[in-house]
Amino acid sequence: MRILLLEDEPLIALEVEDLCRENGVQEVVTHSVFDEAEAAIAGQFDIAVVDLILRGKSALPLADRLKSAQIPIVFTTGGDAESQLAERFPDAPLVKKPYTGMELIDAIRSVRDRSGSI
Repeated sequence: MRILLLEDEPLIALEVEDLCRENGVQEVVTHSVFDEAEAAIAGQFDIAVVDLILRGKSALPLADRLKSAQIPIVFTTGGDAESQLAERFPDAPLVKKPYTGMELIDAIRSVRDRSGSI
């Protein structure tokens, strides 16, 4: 399974990368800025883990592109976003920061199982 991680906090990104690899993810590609993330969306990913705010900007436009590319999404955030996501991304789980490793892994597995990703 290949995961695209859009996260602008370096320590969180490293922890998520390690957590994913420990749980059988073959590759985690991390981006923290919009230009890099925009280019990465063209890649072949099974799932995207998206922090809703990247360097002070909403990541929803990137999430819209991921949805158009049929890449399942797991959102993370430290803020309130349930109502905003419920309409636009009803199938995407939201994992609130601070989260435990198992909360994130459970959300990734749930999306993987629903989407049929490897």
